[in-house]
Amino acid sequence: MILFPSVGPAAVQSEGVTPALPVVARQTPAGGHTVLLVEDEASVRSYARTVLVRNGFADLEAADGVEALTVTAPAGIDLLVTDVVMPRMRGTKLAQRLSQRYPRLRTVFISGYSEQAVQGAPAGGARYPQKPFDAPQLLSAIRSALEEVANGG
Repeated sequence: MILFPSVGPAAVQSEGVTPALPVVARQTPAGGHTVLLVEDEASVRSYARTVLVRNGFADLEAADGVEALTVTAPAGIDLLVTDVVMPRMRGTKLAQRLSQRYPRLRTVFISGYSEQAVQGAPAGGARYPQKPFDAPQLLSAIRSALEEVANGG
C-alpha cells in the first residue's frame, strides 16, 4: 500500500493558495541562531524559507552550493539546511566546506533520497527530513540540531 498526503505545499501553491504554516517559535530555539538555506528547487526553497522566517530564523539563502559559499553572516552560521543533490556542488560537499569555516556548524540535509544515500556527510549534527516534508518535520530537525549545539555537542 502506498499513501500520499492529500494536499502538499507544492500542490497548494500551484493552485494559487498560500498554505497556512505553523509557527512554533516557542518550541524552536531560534533566538540568536543563523540558518543558511540552500536548495536548487525554487518552490521548495520558497516554502522552507517561509517556514524559517515565520519561526524567527535569519533569512539567508542560496540556490546552490557554489552560491552558498559566498554567503556570509557577521556572527557566523550556526545551521546549514541543504538539499543533497544540486547542480554545481552536492550538499554533502558544501557541508564539508562550510564546516571548515564554522567548526560548530550543524547540518540538516533535505532530500528525496534515503539517508543511506547521503554519503560524505561531515561527522555529527546531520538530520534528514525527506521530501516532501512539512513545516513540523523541518522544524523538528532544526530544533534537534540546534539543541545539540546549545548543549555543547
